[in-house]
Amino acid sequence: MGTPSVILSIAGGAGHFRMAEEDWMEFRHSFRELVATDRLWMISGGTKYGIMERSGKVQRDEMLCQKAEGRDPSEVQNVLIGIAPWGFINGDSESDVTLDFNHTHFIFVDDGSNDLDSENTEQSFRGQFEKTLAKLLSEPTMYHTK
Repeated sequence: MGTPSVILSIAGGAGHFRMAEEDWMEFRHSFRELVATDRLWMISGGTKYGIMERSGKVQRDEMLCQKAEGRDPSEVQNVLIGIAPWGFINGDSESDVTLDFNHTHFIFVDDGSNDLDSENTEQSFRGQFEKTLAKLLSEPTMYHTK
């Protein structure tokens, strides 16, 4: 995976996320420019909801465009990491949580709880993980969207 050159923390918008078509096209265009950055590491909640799903779609579309242009997407070395509570997705939960498989990697955080009790259990880990990654940057600047 290499070392990140840019870290993008994607947060918020997991609930009833609505975006007008014009706003979606603007987001998609801007986000695709960012995704074209070499060694971009994006971190989200990893589920197929809201901004996380939209980010996954843009990541997938960019990889498909790179292939169509004859470029090898693995040379760009971008990753979209989903960090999610295990209790939401291990099959014991009554909630309907679906992973977004356009993410390239997943980290599951398990504190022993399940269903809604596990909501947000990954936040502390995610914060520490992002801080640790930021130390790898030559210019420690972290971008955060919300």
